[in-house]
This record gives sequence, C-alpha cells and structure tokens, in this order.
Amino acid sequence: MKPAATAVVLILCGCAARQQPTADLSAVRAAERELVYEPTANFERHGGRANYRICYWAGPFELPDDYTGLDHREGRCPSRSDGNDVFLYEPEALAGRKTPVTGALAQADPQRQAFVTAHEDFHEQPGVRDLEPALKEAYSTLAGLLTAAEAARIEHGDGSGEVRAALAEAELFRRKSRIVNAAHARLRAVYGRLESGELSRREALNAKAAAFAELEAACAAVAPKPRAFAVCPAALNNAGLAFDATYTRRFDEAWALYEAAGRDAAATVARLREAAAP
Repeated sequence: MKPAATAVVLILCGCAARQQPTADLSAVRAAERELVYEPTANFERHGGRANYRICYWAGPFELPDDYTGLDHREGRCPSRSDGNDVFLYEPEALAGRKTPVTGALAQADPQRQAFVTAHEDFHEQPGVRDLEPALKEAYSTLAGLLTAAEAARIEHGDGSGEVRAALAEAELFRRKSRIVNAAHARLRAVYGRLESGELSRREALNAKAAAFAELEAACAAVAPKPRAFAVCPAALNNAGLAFDATYTRRFDEAWALYEAAGRDAAATVARLREAAAP
C-alpha cells in the first residue's frame, strides 16, 4: 500500500502542532468493491486512540473452546492474576463499533493493515455476525487474507512479489491453525486427566508447561514469518490459546470452500457470504 499520509492536529493549550498517523485504505477498499462486499461504516474516520484493550483470563486448568468462554473486561489486566492465565488483547480495530482508524492500524505493516480492515469489514456482511464464533472468525480470517492479496494486486499488479507473498499468508494461516488446534487438543486432554484423577496437580502443571513449550517451538519453526498475523498466540497460556483457537478451530471448513472455488478470491468470498447468509 502507499505510504501513510499525516494529519496536523493543533494542541489547544498552545500553538504547537503534532502529527497523527493516518492510513490510506484505498487499495483494500477497491478490493472489497471488486469482491462485492457490502459497504460498512468502519474506518471512515481517524480516531484519537492508539488501540483497544481487552483483558481475558482463565483458570490454570481451564481451556474454553473459544474466546466466549473466557472471562474478560475492557481495559488493562489487573496487577495480580490470582493464579489465572491472563492475556491482554490490544487489537487495532473492533467490529461493530463503526470502528475508526486507530494509531496502531495506521502504523501497521501494509499487509496487516489490509487484512485487519477486510477482516473487520467481513464481520459486517449479512449473516456473518450471527455465526458461531469460531466459524465467524474462520470465515472472516480467510476473507480478510484473500482481500488483502487482492489489494496487493490492485496496487502492485498481477504476478508481483507482493501478491505472491500475500496469497502465501493464507497457506501460513492454515499451518498456524493446525499447530494451535493440536496444542488445544493436547492440553484439553491433560486437563481431563487431571479432573479424572489420573494426574496430580504437579503432573498436570508439568504436562502443561511441556505442551506450551512444544507449541512455542512449532511456531518458531514456521517460515517465512507472516506479516498479517502472528503465528503463535500472543500469550502462551490458556487464555491466549483459547483466544487464538477461536480463529483456527474451524478454519479447515473455510479452507474447503476456498478449494471448492478453485482458490479464486472472488468465488471464495462469494461462497463464504452465501454460507453465512441468513
């Protein structure tokens, strides 16, 4: 994408001025139009905030299927975790709020910027918001990645290195989904064995540490590193894993639609929208 422009904001308490980052979303908006997104009220203005903050937490042996099973509150996490696994989520955007362009989004890598914009806009497509969380996030993630690749094509041309790299991000997310889903299944089994009395608390803690160490190693082995998303959960604990599993658990179902559409972006986005339609 083109370099971000800057806007000048006057400081009322004096005559000085400071620059606030802005974002040029023209390529991703053009890609959304080509892929027949319905317009949203997102990203139509630049807000005054850097990003959002939501604190999620879970017990040391509690691993929900997705983020709806996590305790959470907006704002920073408490200074004491009280034994819980805690994850501070700091997204550049949140769907459903006529979300503005935050400082974090404006300063993001262009591939990340395009992906986040399209992901949040796909959340607003008819029927998507009403889907079960893991399916909603899987569909929006694949749509976002493909739309970001289409934005790269509009800006850099067919066959460019930027387009190839953007399309490779979808393959990388599929790899991420398998890593995260395997770790989630392994840890659920550990906690089940603790609950049944097969493992002691100490044994379960050791098994938990080993599982997260294996997850970290598997993430580190992924190459090249994606630009649109992080391979590993932001927090290597139950809260971070449950959060990421929301996006990965049903990603293979979205991928099947991609394959059935011949890996064509427009046909895939159309199938995702049809599958979500009320």
